[in-house]
Amino acid sequence: MNEKGIIVMWRKYLKMLASVLVMALVFTMFVPVPEAEAAGYLTQPAIYSNKIVVDINQNFYPNLNRYTIKQVNVDVRVNNGNYKRVITGTTYPEEIPTQVEITSVSPINVYDIKVSFDSIRNNDGGSYSNNATLYSAAMAPAKVSGLYQRNWYCYICSLDTAWTKQQSVTGYQYELYNYKGALIKSGNSKSYSAYANFSNLALQTYRMRVRAYTTFNGRTSYGAWSDMLEIVPPVKKLTGKSKKKKITLKWSKVPGATSYTIFVSRNRDSGYVATKTVSAKKNKVTINKMGKKKLKSKKWYYVYVRPNRKVNGNNVFSTFANASTPIVYGKVR
Repeated sequence: MNEKGIIVMWRKYLKMLASVLVMALVFTMFVPVPEAEAAGYLTQPAIYSNKIVVDINQNFYPNLNRYTIKQVNVDVRVNNGNYKRVITGTTYPEEIPTQVEITSVSPINVYDIKVSFDSIRNNDGGSYSNNATLYSAAMAPAKVSGLYQRNWYCYICSLDTAWTKQQSVTGYQYELYNYKGALIKSGNSKSYSAYANFSNLALQTYRMRVRAYTTFNGRTSYGAWSDMLEIVPPVKKLTGKSKKKKITLKWSKVPGATSYTIFVSRNRDSGYVATKTVSAKKNKVTINKMGKKKLKSKKWYYVYVRPNRKVNGNNVFSTFANASTPIVYGKVR
């Protein structure tokens, strides 16, 4: 094939390729573009601890030249309960909402936000509706409350603490200090757990605080620290001997305690009466009463010793628990 023939062949090829590209472009223009997923219609521009703000993507609504929006609704579900309508808009002659705000909320709950609309087609009156849901809306953390000493297992020196759960946050940060103010342990706890466990602790009093945090759009925001929890463990070892209507007790000291109170009962599980309080310098005492009543011979008595720590003029102490509080008992001679 000569040079002229080659040029003619390439011209025919280029014309054919151009025709194919034009046909492909025309076909593409008539192929409908699928709508975005409903989950992308609703987003949060920022987080707050007392409200939830939701932006509504304008693509959520139909073409306003062809449709008229008759009603826009906002429904809220709390902790996977039933949806309840909180906002209903019925007239939108010119502008439809692109942002909604839900108030009277708290991070202790989890909220799902559903937005829906009803519309009619202008040319024939046909109806069209749509809805989208924002699940588990993020919230800025509030100050942690309800922090308490759930249990202290005295024989293994293990501490359990818990607090009021904030379900709309990412997790918690906690710090444990000894009674001298030194930081002993710190760490994080996920929002579903809302407790912290500390094992193999030294026998002494402690202080603890917790704060919640939320990670949103790549940034972590923290709530205020909780009030400081004063932790006073029970004594680890307690022994007792009875003689002549008296009981002599001896226990292991708890560093940080400011006093000890002795409780006596005729029943192991209940009825304990505060009988005597001694200073933290002592770890041995003899009693001859249950409250104000003298001990009787040949009667069974149950005794435990409660360490106390005075904070701002008030005594702080552990709650009595049969499973973790050492008890001595016996028949008084």
